[in-house]
Amino acid sequence: GTYMRSLAHDLGQLLGCGANLKSLVRLRYGPFDLKNAVSPEQLEDAFHRGCWQNLIHPIDTVLASWPAVVVSQATEQAIKHGMPVNLPLECPVANRCRTYTEDGHFLGILRFKPEKGHWHPEKVFQRQGN
Repeated sequence: GTYMRSLAHDLGQLLGCGANLKSLVRLRYGPFDLKNAVSPEQLEDAFHRGCWQNLIHPIDTVLASWPAVVVSQATEQAIKHGMPVNLPLECPVANRCRTYTEDGHFLGILRFKPEKGHWHPEKVFQRQGN
């Protein structure tokens, strides 16, 4: 991405007059758009009304472009214990993938270690009560 503040500074240096940004608003990031943003006050109000879940995205939304794999219960347990696993998944460019349990729960992020030839748990998310 372009660092807009640095770009403004560099342009100012090039022009010999100095420059900075007075204001900068990110309109979109991945699947998120400012038009759909919720203020803290709106979220707090929704919490008090008991409908806050309608305003929150699942944690894996930002990872939607990454490859995903559903793992068996045995592999799920190995991942939860931090053990490396072999998966029938080609190594993606970023060396990472999303992992899901058989019942569709987002389990975590795995990183491929090419020198070892298997996937290592990088971040694992536990369900409450598990």
